[in-house]
Amino acid sequence: MIELLGHDLLRRNLRTFRWRSGRTDKQPVVFRQYEPDRYRAELEATPGRWVVEALVDRPKGRDRRDVTVVAV
Repeated sequence: MIELLGHDLLRRNLRTFRWRSGRTDKQPVVFRQYEPDRYRAELEATPGRWVVEALVDRPKGRDRRDVTVVAV
């Protein structure tokens, strides 16, 4: 599970993507609001290192994190 924290993200044109580290083919990630200013997504990905990026209209336009997915 991945979480985002931010004010009014849906009204600020939230766009989220994931891709395997070292590659460029981006896939969308769907985040759902579960509390005011808090959003969650289930990351369905194979084990490995992934990049998750959230883009919104200003003031802070981009946040990017490396995520490591392990088999359970």
